[in-house]
Amino acid sequence: MAGTSDKTAVFFEDYAHDFDEIYRIQKMAGVSGWLNRRLRASMLLRYEKTFSALAPLSGKTILDVGCGSGRYVAKALSMGAEKIVALDLSPEMLTLTKRGVEGAGFSMERVELVQGDFMTFDSPSPYDCGIVMGVMDYIDRPAEFLAILADRVRQKAVLSFPVAESVWAPQRKVRYMLRRCPLFFYSRPVLQRLLDASPFEGFAIERIGRDYFVTAWHEDSRK
Repeated sequence: MAGTSDKTAVFFEDYAHDFDEIYRIQKMAGVSGWLNRRLRASMLLRYEKTFSALAPLSGKTILDVGCGSGRYVAKALSMGAEKIVALDLSPEMLTLTKRGVEGAGFSMERVELVQGDFMTFDSPSPYDCGIVMGVMDYIDRPAEFLAILADRVRQKAVLSFPVAESVWAPQRKVRYMLRRCPLFFYSRPVLQRLLDASPFEGFAIERIGRDYFVTAWHEDSRK
């Protein structure tokens, strides 16, 4: 039987192009555009909040876990990031990342594309910052994930966690279950306990629509 990461990889390999279209919803017209902007507002908010939370990025190294179609990679490059490792389970997502980075006018010199599972990713050294957006939805061992992330990041990481209390959570879970892709949701008390037990010395939780937006940091980075 395929593990959780295997099922997620299969799902996103098929879903890659449709997923990338979500970031174009601001330009969609008519009822479809309005509805998508309502339902996908959290994705746009967490994109904006990621870079306000991590700024300044000039000269920093970034690990983008679950880089998807590379929207965050291109933005980090535009803010002067020195090096970005873009990690994803799906080869098709990495293809989209390369296309998006080059389409935005950047070379791939500062980007390393890595296909693989973060839980087994052998990083040669820590990164200044970590980006983990739209990933925790699919992680069945979140405490272990956070422990590894805290070891991989020197300063600060931003993560999104899907809200269990959202009215959309049940239908989303059923929809993904039909595609054989497992999903995991978080109540605020559960998320609080998870972060309290993590190796990060500090964190902040903010609800933005269907997600909790989390900033987690090491104390040395706050001095």
